[in-house]
Amino acid sequence: MRCVTGYVLGALAAGGVLLVAAPAVAQLSKEWRRCAAGSSPDLQIESCTKVIQSSGENPRNLAIAYFDRGNAFNDKGDHDRAIRDYDQAIKTDPNFAIAFNNRGVVHASKGDNDRAIRDYSQGIKLNPASAIAFFNRGVAHDDRREHGRAIRDYDQAIRLDPTYADAFLNRGNARALKREYDRAIRDYDQAIKLNPNFVFAFYNRGIALGAKGEHDRAIEDYNRAIGLDPYFVEAVYARAFAHRSIGQREPAIADYRRVLVMRPNDWMKTQSETALAELGAIP
Repeated sequence: MRCVTGYVLGALAAGGVLLVAAPAVAQLSKEWRRCAAGSSPDLQIESCTKVIQSSGENPRNLAIAYFDRGNAFNDKGDHDRAIRDYDQAIKTDPNFAIAFNNRGVVHASKGDNDRAIRDYSQGIKLNPASAIAFFNRGVAHDDRREHGRAIRDYDQAIRLDPTYADAFLNRGNARALKREYDRAIRDYDQAIKLNPNFVFAFYNRGIALGAKGEHDRAIEDYNRAIGLDPYFVEAVYARAFAHRSIGQREPAIADYRRVLVMRPNDWMKTQSETALAELGAIP
């Protein structure tokens, strides 16, 4: 995603981590404990397979075993087998809302946002109180550049969980992409209030301020972002642009040169070299 000033908005907060489930029994067997949360994906897959192949599980617990094995396959990067297990979990228990959520996350990771949105929507239908499902659907809408729809989903996620810093960040990003900079800044403010070390919130607030021409304030935010992550090259590049925009030649030169050291092989190299030439400071 790019904003109008030419540098990059911080990445969207990723879709919600995969949810987990365990059977509602007083004591879990060793295989069930390993299936629900194995020490490694391979051990989890082995244990869940033993549970699935046993004949003593009711349909709900069987669905949970498929679901947990799907999580383990996803952890291994085997998205197709993860989806097949979520399919089985849903077939066994069609009201398994979080299985729809997790299958949606995997579809999204494969770039199939249409299927992801259908799964999130079904999960929301089954559990309208799931802030994560609304958040995840918002991410998928953002990926399809449907920022208005994304904002409505982030609204719902925030209504359900007012402490959801990632939702404030993503809503701010969507508003910035719609050039609603004042509203975006208010969202970044809230994200920072909830998470004072939220590096992307400082950086993106700097971009929104810069888009409004408030480069001094933008520099303050880039300084905070770089203080939290000294290798955040996008923030260094953005700070160079802001310094140059207000005539601060030497700090701009220093930042452009720092960019060349940090990331010499991408578009920022060309942009930084051009800026240095224009400033009379050929690297």
